[in-house]
Amino acid sequence: MRNPSVGGLILSVVLLSTSGLAAAQAKTQSQAPAKGSSYAEPSGPLNSITDTSVHTRDMDLSVMLWLPWYYGFGVGGVVRFEIPILPDGFIPSINDEFSLEPSFGVAVSSYGGESFTSLVPALYGIWSFNFSKEFRAYGGLGLGYNIGLYSGNVSGLGYNYFYWDLCAGLFYRWTDALAFRAELGSQGLKAGISFFF
Repeated sequence: MRNPSVGGLILSVVLLSTSGLAAAQAKTQSQAPAKGSSYAEPSGPLNSITDTSVHTRDMDLSVMLWLPWYYGFGVGGVVRFEIPILPDGFIPSINDEFSLEPSFGVAVSSYGGESFTSLVPALYGIWSFNFSKEFRAYGGLGLGYNIGLYSGNVSGLGYNYFYWDLCAGLFYRWTDALAFRAELGSQGLKAGISFFF
């Protein structure tokens, strides 16, 4: 005849183990954040605007032709270095990201018979929206300092001031390492290429 105390002991151990596993699983699920963690369940097609999986973003160096329209029409160049700060952005339900972008530009323009050369260090905040693996659109705000050199009747240093640049642009990625970039902002039109690494 089977000993009822041994059977009861086995049954008690099985029930305690099962309830302990269930409690641990419930705790793990309740602690899992909705986004920005390896526990998050991806949703939406991969690399689309609705892809909410955890992302790793590349840094990039952009070299662009610059057509400023203040102090008359001009031409110049800009170099920017994008550093992803929030790779999964601000909105949990879409595929966005936020970056900081140090920038340096040089432009030459003419107005009223005088020539102006501008040296322009700046820092941009870029909020991007990834619609596909290739296409990304963004809006941004830059704060810079214009160091102006002018020549004409009197040559020298002048027109030095802080400025802001509200802009919108896009990237179109040809390969994993190379993209076309274009931007329109209050400081003018910019277009060029970006190198990702």
